[in-house]
Amino acid sequence: MSRRKMIIIIGLVFIVSVFSFIIIARAGGPGTPTDLSNDQNSFETMNSTSIKEDNLLELQFSNANVKKPKTNPSSIIADKAVVCLDVRDRMPVQETQQIGSNSGTIFCWAMLLNGEGKKIRYIWYIGENVTTSQWLSISSNRFRAWCPKNVDYKMQGHAHVDIVDENGRLLKTIEFEIIPARTSKSHIKYS
Repeated sequence: MSRRKMIIIIGLVFIVSVFSFIIIARAGGPGTPTDLSNDQNSFETMNSTSIKEDNLLELQFSNANVKKPKTNPSSIIADKAVVCLDVRDRMPVQETQQIGSNSGTIFCWAMLLNGEGKKIRYIWYIGENVTTSQWLSISSNRFRAWCPKNVDYKMQGHAHVDIVDENGRLLKTIEFEIIPARTSKSHIKYS
């Protein structure tokens, strides 16, 4: 038998196996757990499985409680977020963890997933004091957003930006340090 025929046969066996499993699952046959849906904020209880020796594909479920956090597929995800000195072509430029107080305008840039039609809020802190807050609307499920912040010579110390959704759920915190301005116009940059 040629190698090509063998690959085709293996592929067909795999496809038949997958379709058989799907049909059994839809019919409520072996291997399908009962519906244990709860409200969105609770944990979902899943039954543990034990495998029969005579057939590895046939699963039986026992009542041993295994808790698994229920994920909300509609939640916004902040995939990446940074503080930077500029944004060009919708991408961060000169990502930094320390900035001089003479930097002028800085940005908090974020890649957001799964948020089309929703809003997020950037909350800027210096120390524990909120200095700026801004809402942004998300127009697609993969969205790059950024929020500017003016830094002046009086600002210094630990700072951070919280990105939160409409429900107040914290998506990401980005920490950075504002250091006193030097006499020159140089910036401390980390890229």
